[in-house]
Amino acid sequence: SRNYGFKISRGRYVKWFDSDDIMCPDFLEVQLDAINRTNFDGILANCGIYNEDFSIKLKNSWRRLIFSETPIRDYLKTQLAWQTGAGLWKKSSIENISPFSETLNNAQEWIFHFKVLTSNFNLGVIEKELFKVRSHPNSISKNKNPYYLENRFKARVIALERLYYSRNSGKRYLLKSLSKMFFNRNGAKLKFLEIILKNSSLKRGIWAQAKLEKIRRL
Repeated sequence: SRNYGFKISRGRYVKWFDSDDIMCPDFLEVQLDAINRTNFDGILANCGIYNEDFSIKLKNSWRRLIFSETPIRDYLKTQLAWQTGAGLWKKSSIENISPFSETLNNAQEWIFHFKVLTSNFNLGVIEKELFKVRSHPNSISKNKNPYYLENRFKARVIALERLYYSRNSGKRYLLKSLSKMFFNRNGAKLKFLEIILKNSSLKRGIWAQAKLEKIRRL
């Protein structure tokens, strides 16, 4: 549905936003001003994490970092990340990267942001909290069933295909993550091996020059 909405959208900019989260009053205004002022491909904003009725703030950001001088490495170390609603994107910039993988049932946001980081994009980060994310027990990330873990693993295999022949130091963290997931999940080993065999075509070296890390603090 996200890709369909993107396909039929007519505006110059696009934003995906979860229905149970809340935008601060100036969220879109601040991001729109930043993207027009800088002419960047995307502007990412910080969020706060709250309980179900937004009465208690649980965390000050989605991950420990929302900005980094070495974003690919820190993203693969799971120290840097953004929630789906964080970005305001130029539609023309992301039209060719197929934002959300239709082969995944979860981890679509993870691979989308990874594609952005390993493409020739200019990104800006606003560290001010501009939206509020609701944390509730029924979210996909809280219910880590075998299918959740399978798709998480599959997303990392897709990422490895994209990064395998690059010189980026983050590759070793991705390999470490895949190894840990494989060896720590005895019941899923055969499924994980099947994913590797079906999806990994590393010799092609697609996106071998994924070295550009143009991201700026605003």
